[in-house]
Amino acid sequence: SNEVVLKKALLVLNKLSLTKFDKLSDDFIETGIGRNEQLLHDAVWKIVSKAQDEPHFASMYAALCLKLSRTHFEVEANTEKKGKMFKKLLLTRCQEEFETDTAQKIAKATEGITEEEEIEFKTALVKRHYLGHMRFIGELYKGDLISIKIMLFVLPALLEGESSFSGATGEKKDSDSDDIDEEKVECFTKLMTTIGSSLEQQSAAMKDVGKADASDKLADCWVKVQRLCLLYTSPS
Repeated sequence: SNEVVLKKALLVLNKLSLTKFDKLSDDFIETGIGRNEQLLHDAVWKIVSKAQDEPHFASMYAALCLKLSRTHFEVEANTEKKGKMFKKLLLTRCQEEFETDTAQKIAKATEGITEEEEIEFKTALVKRHYLGHMRFIGELYKGDLISIKIMLFVLPALLEGESSFSGATGEKKDSDSDDIDEEKVECFTKLMTTIGSSLEQQSAAMKDVGKADASDKLADCWVKVQRLCLLYTSPS
């Protein structure tokens, strides 16, 4: 049954390590996660959750996704689209995670809780998962599983004030406040630490062949960063 296959897959995923990556990643595929779309969907959700919980292993989980994207699963047996279904599910999952407002997640996680310490713990957990997700996205970009176009959609949104925009949807809010969402700025720094050099090189190469859009968007990001620096370093 799907439940048995998914349970086996999760057992393998929990054992995954850098030293045994080749064998265990093969074992993960051989559990049968590619037998149907529902199983593949559930497997993707498990991988992303693990990457959020264990950001120090973000590169390992991204490597697993890269291997899975090159695998021709049973559900794709009658098509030439090798790994396409996995990649589509992965991108959908990552987009859903990014577009869900952090404040909404915190409200849901702390619903019905009255003790201050537990509220703080749950809040910190949600924020940690968000930061872990951003680091994972950076590793996916390095593995060519996420395009520069997507990255340059994510990055500017992280530098916008929480009161001005809701997640990555671009939907304006009513508040006139320009407060900066510090968690999202931290996410930006994590991403740029991971992929900044690659983004600069790729956008410069695209500009050389007449495609300056990526370079311009990246430059806009750094202008916003400079404004933030001035905001936090200027005397009150």
